[in-house]
Amino acid sequence: MCTADDATTVEIVSSSAVPLLVVAIGAYLIRLSVQQFRAHRHLQVLNMSKADALATFHRIIGSHPNTEVQAAIAAALAQFIFNPGSTGLLESGQDQITVVESLSSLAKR
Repeated sequence: MCTADDATTVEIVSSSAVPLLVVAIGAYLIRLSVQQFRAHRHLQVLNMSKADALATFHRIIGSHPNTEVQAAIAAALAQFIFNPGSTGLLESGQDQITVVESLSSLAKR
């Protein structure tokens, strides 16, 4: 047995659900785009520094006449090139802010 009040409540909830869903999907897509941008920028910075290290390899190796020192320099450059680096663009602590925390920080202002 539905009354007129129940019908209006259902209508209100159903009419507000669609805009909320659209806003939630939009927020999710924006967050996903930001994460992809940060990942792309992180990889770009790493690849540029590795390319610079490879470009200066012969100059650095040729700067010292001792072969043992050249081998040590080559090992250090190889370690730099093949180890994943940190650029500060992909820190895990930055992605842990929830929507509730963001809204509560806005409400405190």
